[in-house]
Amino acid sequence: MIRKNNTLLGNYTPAFFHIALNTQEELTESNLLNNPTYIHEYIHFIQDVTTIHGLTTIDVFNEDMRVAIHNIYNQEDMSFDVPIIHVIDGEEKNSYAKYINLYNGDDVPLSCREIIKIEYLNISMDKYSSVSDLCIKIIDNNSTDYDISFGAFAIKESMAYILEQKLSLNWVKSSDFPYNFAFRLTEQIYPEFAKDILNVLALCDISLQFLNSGEVFYNFLIQLKNEKILPQKPEDIYDYFYPLQYNRANLTLEESIVEVYSYTKKKLLSYFNDKTFFKNIRNWIEHTLSMALRKRITDRYFLLKLVRGGVASNNKILKDLHFSLGTPVISNLLGSSICIINEQEIDLKYFIAISHIGSLFESGICKSSCECSLYVICLKQGKLVDENCLKSPWLRCEEKERKCYYTNLWRHWKLQGYMPKL
Repeated sequence: MIRKNNTLLGNYTPAFFHIALNTQEELTESNLLNNPTYIHEYIHFIQDVTTIHGLTTIDVFNEDMRVAIHNIYNQEDMSFDVPIIHVIDGEEKNSYAKYINLYNGDDVPLSCREIIKIEYLNISMDKYSSVSDLCIKIIDNNSTDYDISFGAFAIKESMAYILEQKLSLNWVKSSDFPYNFAFRLTEQIYPEFAKDILNVLALCDISLQFLNSGEVFYNFLIQLKNEKILPQKPEDIYDYFYPLQYNRANLTLEESIVEVYSYTKKKLLSYFNDKTFFKNIRNWIEHTLSMALRKRITDRYFLLKLVRGGVASNNKILKDLHFSLGTPVISNLLGSSICIINEQEIDLKYFIAISHIGSLFESGICKSSCECSLYVICLKQGKLVDENCLKSPWLRCEEKERKCYYTNLWRHWKLQGYMPKL
């Protein structure tokens, strides 16, 4: 269900607001803003909450969770097989996340000496639907050729890599694919456009306002080249694409963004229907999505301003984002974790638990390891942990005190007594 934006130094879990840093450093704002990996992963958080692709990913995983729980309720007994087969209206169908993963494309690190072919492939999903895949043949530095799928992963990583380099003094050199591939592709197709790296950044950002981001990036680039549009400044790219109408409802890009935000907020809040018990996290959802929408609509160039703001530790735009939009959950190897908004700490670790439960439903990964993803964090915080946390966290539902993130959700979703067959 979840594919992380991976690096050796840390990762961000899309749709579940968690940055895991492979460091033992104390999690202070000063340390974080001097850490290029954190900058890179924080950009992924911004992509999650300010783009249609990110918001749709949140919706898709929520819908997969809803269908999975509904199918558990319909089991003949209180035990269920994992992974859970998606049955909708009595018919077995692909999970929604499968479509997202196809649109995301490949993310395996590769060098790229040369791009030699670009073509569309039509991938049949079932008898009713198919997905268009932008397949690019490359030759790596060892003269080996690869067919790679160019999608949202490469676009998101290319964006984050540009910002990592611009905002960090000690940025980490990464592979051509996926981290630099949007630039390499632009350089081959429209070299004059690629001369300003911020043009590439702007086009990446706009492409993420569509689910099929890779296809959109390529088509928009070809359109700009064919129409001989070379922007005088990167802001011109936003001004060109934002007013156009893109769907059957004849909505502009900004109007579509507003519509998706409203829908996504309802989906996120539906994880936490107990308005009293989950008051703080519901307030975070309301505030963060409202601030993200305001940033996207009232300041469409904010990422360009962020790049031009200079090194992260002195970057006023970044610090303002930290304050107003806040951070996701940030954890380190020692089990320390923080989440800050408006200089106040808030507990978002329920999203880590949702991610873990979703992975169990979607792939049955707990057949090999049932350890709760929050075990080390709870241990560090002095919370009660036991053998069930390592083997079967859902069994902690029998406890009277509601201090376990995982089982609070299991109870809230009326799954108490249900158990996966392992």
